[in-house]
Amino acid sequence: DASNAEPLQRRLERLNQREDGEEGLGDGVNAWWRLYETFRPHELKNVDREEEAHNSQMIRRWVDAYLRPQKMQRSLALHLVEAGSILRGSATHWRLGRPEGSWPSRNKDPWMVPGQYLHKAVLVLLSDCTPRDPAALVLLNGPLIGHTAEGHEVFFGGPGTGPEARCVVPLPRGAVLGRFTLPPGVLHELLGNKAIQEAEHARMAQLMEMPKNERWLGAGGKLETLKEVKISLEGDRQQRKWYKEYLGIPNE
Repeated sequence: DASNAEPLQRRLERLNQREDGEEGLGDGVNAWWRLYETFRPHELKNVDREEEAHNSQMIRRWVDAYLRPQKMQRSLALHLVEAGSILRGSATHWRLGRPEGSWPSRNKDPWMVPGQYLHKAVLVLLSDCTPRDPAALVLLNGPLIGHTAEGHEVFFGGPGTGPEARCVVPLPRGAVLGRFTLPPGVLHELLGNKAIQEAEHARMAQLMEMPKNERWLGAGGKLETLKEVKISLEGDRQQRKWYKEYLGIPNE
């Protein structure tokens, strides 16, 4: 009986409710899968279920970060950060490419890419930086992107363009190619939000003697709860997708 049928709007709202039972805005993932199953049942057999489950989870995280009302509490570090300082990217802030759902104090990235490369990053600051200064940074644990004529390894140092893309930091057995610059104030907001932290006792020479995948731990990085481990693993996967998308290589 059509008169007793549930209104279409309510049916859609119920269909879009989050699987975790949270009230409020739905994320649309369940509705999308039901539509896909209805109209493309044969293609559904070839879908990588594990990969799509991860992608669906990232959509839910994006909805939480961008579309659900939330109180943004940002703080600003005010001190001078000296040249040569080692900085450590958070393991839990960068899976969506932006901490807290948005880059602090700016509407878009100057290089127009998300920031998953800062997930568990180890960075060196190239010049003294106050909140009034831009921050020039080099990534010290980026992926392998090539070799020198002598056969030494060359690693990714950042997504900067122009002269920044040609910046070379020599290593005892190879080099880091590339750097990037954050606009004035952004580094200090990231420090205030703990999306990036200072590794006070870390030294570049010692870190570069470590295997690349151990440098974040060597810079004081740690995971203290199972929740942090789960988020970090999601970030690891997102970072691998970032390197494949923007550099055309897997992050080994």
